[in-house]
Amino acid sequence: MSSSSSDASTNSSFASQSSFEEVATRAVRRRRERQREQQLIVAPPRRGGGSRKGKRQNVDRGRLQHNFILLRDYFDPNPTYDDRCFRRRFRMRRCVFDRLLNAVVAHDRYFVQKKDALGVPGFSPHQKLTCALRFLAYGTSADQLDEYIRMAETTVLETVSRFCSAIIACFSDTYLHSPTVVDLKFFNQLRESRLDLVLGLSRCHEVAVEKLPNGMERCLPR
Repeated sequence: MSSSSSDASTNSSFASQSSFEEVATRAVRRRRERQREQQLIVAPPRRGGGSRKGKRQNVDRGRLQHNFILLRDYFDPNPTYDDRCFRRRFRMRRCVFDRLLNAVVAHDRYFVQKKDALGVPGFSPHQKLTCALRFLAYGTSADQLDEYIRMAETTVLETVSRFCSAIIACFSDTYLHSPTVVDLKFFNQLRESRLDLVLGLSRCHEVAVEKLPNGMERCLPR
């Protein structure tokens, strides 16, 4: 009798333990299912935009077509506008532009033309350098360059900043240092030659006035 009663108590303890484990397992399973359902809840549709959340939709500016137009206007072997127009609009000669272009491209990989995630080529070095030079030479706003260069305002400002940093890094030792003794002598000679030219022109004017008929000097502007 004693052995049978002990077996019964052991079986009942096993049964209660197994039932507790089953209840705990079911509770854990239900909790995991609820978590999975919460993760599978469909998020509300996102507003149309660019690659980042909340970003404004990208504008197709046709930068490749306008890069072709820029190269055809100024940089082809037979460009639309000659060297005189290039110097007036870029405030420098074509050879100086080419020197700056090679220097900044070698210094900063930002000016190298790359492809985006879709394989579309980005802005060319000529577009970026033209943008920076027009911005600095004409004092125009960044938004105005969008019409010809087809570059957004933020890209224009970044291009100008990188261009200035590259120019300082490449040419500071040559053109941005303090004037040396040789430089000061050259500037002094240049000033004296210009002063002599001004004095000579003033003397010619006086001689011409002296040779005028009587009373005609009154007609000259004072």
